[in-house]
Amino acid sequence: MAPMSMPGIATFDGSPTDYYINLLEHRAKGGVGLIVTGETIVSDEQRMISLAFYSRRMVPGFARLAEAIKAHGTRIFLQIAHTGGVSMRSMTGRQPVAPTAMQSPRYTDMPRELSLAEIQALVEQYVQTSYWAMEAGFDGVEMHAAHGFDLIGQFLSPSTNRRRDEYGGSFEGRMRFPEEIVRGIKRLCGSDFPVGLKYNGYEALEDGIDLPLAKQIGQYMENVGVDYLHVACMTYGLDGHEFPSLSSMYSKSGALIELAKEIKKDLKSIPVVGTGGINEPELAEQILKNKEVDMLALGRAFFADPRWVDKVRTRQARSIRPCIRCNVCHKRLFQTRLVKCTVNPFFSWGGGQESLAKTSHVKKVAVVGGGPAGIVAALVAADRGHGVTLYERRKKLGGNLIPASVPDFKADLRMLLGYYEQELSGSDVDVKLGLEASPKTVLDNGFDTVILAIGSEHIIPEVAGIDNEGVLTASDVFDAERKRDTGDTVIVLGAGHVGCEAAWYLSLMGKCVKLFDVIPVDEILADEHLTNRDTLLNNLQIQGVEILGSRTLREVGEGNVVFEERNGAVESYKADNLVIAIGFKPIEGFREALGDHMPDYEIYEVGDCACPGRLYEAIHGAKYTAEKV
Repeated sequence: MAPMSMPGIATFDGSPTDYYINLLEHRAKGGVGLIVTGETIVSDEQRMISLAFYSRRMVPGFARLAEAIKAHGTRIFLQIAHTGGVSMRSMTGRQPVAPTAMQSPRYTDMPRELSLAEIQALVEQYVQTSYWAMEAGFDGVEMHAAHGFDLIGQFLSPSTNRRRDEYGGSFEGRMRFPEEIVRGIKRLCGSDFPVGLKYNGYEALEDGIDLPLAKQIGQYMENVGVDYLHVACMTYGLDGHEFPSLSSMYSKSGALIELAKEIKKDLKSIPVVGTGGINEPELAEQILKNKEVDMLALGRAFFADPRWVDKVRTRQARSIRPCIRCNVCHKRLFQTRLVKCTVNPFFSWGGGQESLAKTSHVKKVAVVGGGPAGIVAALVAADRGHGVTLYERRKKLGGNLIPASVPDFKADLRMLLGYYEQELSGSDVDVKLGLEASPKTVLDNGFDTVILAIGSEHIIPEVAGIDNEGVLTASDVFDAERKRDTGDTVIVLGAGHVGCEAAWYLSLMGKCVKLFDVIPVDEILADEHLTNRDTLLNNLQIQGVEILGSRTLREVGEGNVVFEERNGAVESYKADNLVIAIGFKPIEGFREALGDHMPDYEIYEVGDCACPGRLYEAIHGAKYTAEKV
């Protein structure tokens, strides 16, 4: 399990919380071989929200964590760290420290340069924390030098280390700080106490680490005595899309394996750990069989399903709840909110336990609508012991997940669809496909409770010509059942997720696409996770999609579309088709019709028919609603 820091894992002094111990213990129970903790700061002075281990009095707290994990046969390493120049004065009350006092895209505040005495004291702090970790029962340590978030990495990189003394000025100088830490740990803890290094195989910074330099660093650290290399990169929020620091559903799985594979070629014997949004067991197995790397580190995949490893081991891979790499978890981290998972609504303060309290009052429940919200509501209600019938008017389950998963760059959603189909087939839910439930259906079958999950429909602007034959919705473009061919020149209205994805999808077909929105271009997807936004917009640029903001649709003509700019100027653009993607509104009427028959009926609404939103809201809202039934 890859090291991941997040709010809620550390007490006020940096010790692990019960929540964090439970969270990691559930992953140990699920068969993970080795867990690396989130970054653990070796000094209390620059700590923000992470774990910290800077005093021997903290050994008992960390021993609780190590014992809980090792009780299940899993090994645990402590990731030792210091945030250095990325520390924020607003959180620490202190000016950050770094190898060099300089501005960097990675730094929020200008740091001051560390003195020689301070560097040597920090070396001892890394060493001493490692010894205390060994005392607490940890099986090894991993030095954090990745993503630009750690002091060791800031010493390694020519971009952030401009020193001219023995800790900079040359390759050997930049290597001195981590070298002294490794030699100190081996001296104090013994040569057989494992020390790993997680570092960047690539940095999207001027004078940053590139692959040749990363290879040189790996060879040097192997000779120093490091026991393994864990290869990451630093591109988050920077111009470096070939190797995403944090992959999204728009990136290929295992995006960083190529870096690790190349670094491994020049090493003598130590193992290399690869990572990069791996969420498919078949891909993981292929990478290992091809000996591209020696070990794999998964992170978000274990949030989605804590039993990922055991399910693979016992040939139950089809029942793995897949991480769709939506990055909701990571976005919440940067908002300093409790991390949650879109597809796993059980991932919360319970650490991931998925047992549901059985109901003492069994009801007959109708779930109307087989999209993600309806499916989750049906599964949870059935797990609680209710008799559940799920009605879906189409002959296939999935709702809006079906069109959303059509593009090749949304393959992760197809995995989620397959998972839901697998779960329903093994449940007690009575699934009725191709049957559109009406209020009469509900009344005639004697249901006690109705959960409506009938979804949403596109918002259509009221302008002249909107009924023209060439006007389509994004669902028309994506949905195989309703798909309509488009001409060579297409305008997409609405630059949210759906609009951007539709524009990208159409451009991949060879269409000439323009994307319009009423908001300015620099505000498009402003509330989206940074990696998702950058990847989407970068691919639109690569495909030649022109984005025009601050424009309002005024009229749809025959072969042209008319817009008005904010300054009042009117523009006409030639287009074979206009694709509408400005948002969704709930499908209404069912609740009202049912209520007319039985005003006191127990009725709930979940998903888009309650309030159109993200997949996260649909799944979590459905789970919490079904627990109330």
